[in-house]
Amino acid sequence: MEKLYVSSQEQLRRGLDEGSVTLRPVNYDGCACCSGEPSAVILCGFHEGNALYFWEDEYKGIWGEEQNRGYRYGNDEVWLMASKEQVQRAMEGKAGEVSGTRSSML
Repeated sequence: MEKLYVSSQEQLRRGLDEGSVTLRPVNYDGCACCSGEPSAVILCGFHEGNALYFWEDEYKGIWGEEQNRGYRYGNDEVWLMASKEQVQRAMEGKAGEVSGTRSSML
């Protein structure tokens, strides 16, 4: 289990360093799961099936007005679901103007 957390933290640090991951502000009022804390997300099993959800502004920054595949909302936040194909295109740099950020939910 420790290897999983170490790997997750290393990936987070790399993402922060390269700018592909953004974190919520320190004063964020959401719970540990909503803020993407690996220890909470992994233990609750929320990492499975949630990797395709992006904060609304992040989704629109990557895919513009392209149709989303669903949404969730809570704690004054909206998350839009991308398709697997949309994410693959974005990772390959073929999604039009990719903003260079990826969701911390990934």
